[in-house]
Amino acid sequence: MGPLMHAFVAISLPRETREQLGHLQQQLRGWAKGAGVSLDTVPRRALTLPLFDLGPVPAEAFEAVELGLAQVADQQPPFTVTLGEVGGWPAGQGPRLVHIAVQDDKGRVAALQAAVQAALTGYGFAADPRAFVPHIPLGRCVPAPNGAPAHLPGAGEPLRIRALDLMRREPCAHRRLERRPVAAEGAVIHRLRRNTRRPRRLQPLRRR
Repeated sequence: MGPLMHAFVAISLPRETREQLGHLQQQLRGWAKGAGVSLDTVPRRALTLPLFDLGPVPAEAFEAVELGLAQVADQQPPFTVTLGEVGGWPAGQGPRLVHIAVQDDKGRVAALQAAVQAALTGYGFAADPRAFVPHIPLGRCVPAPNGAPAHLPGAGEPLRIRALDLMRREPCAHRRLERRPVAAEGAVIHRLRRNTRRPRRLQPLRRR
């Protein structure tokens, strides 16, 4: 087995959306300061809508991941959702994680995530037992505050889902390894890495 790389599948955000969320993060820092806590915000370049965490992946397994994403993207038309209000986890108390919600009344993001998970578990990756709630992580509070952020405007911006991105998790800015456009946006795989080995089914990988 080759070296492990922590990877995940996500929807990348356009620059203007990341800039808007960056301004929202500034407001959240002011709220955190008033609450007497520190807010470790996600760098703007690393803001994404995560779909499926692969965990540590050996280099020889990436072609199977690419094939799984291709299977999903080739059947997925583009669609638009809306960025909603600021929220946190756990809900109803001082949140440790702060995020912005994704409004999708038709459940298309959840359906896309389920399709990605089904395709990749077919190649031996472990399914995520947690319920999927579409959101964009904005930061982490240390320690957890006594209350949740209030009266902060949401983004309210449309987000067009045009591609699935395979990302490498890095501290400051996640690195995109591959982008797979959805069916109506083009059928060419933009490979940023190549693997010529024949894909094989993996042994089940444990989540940490």
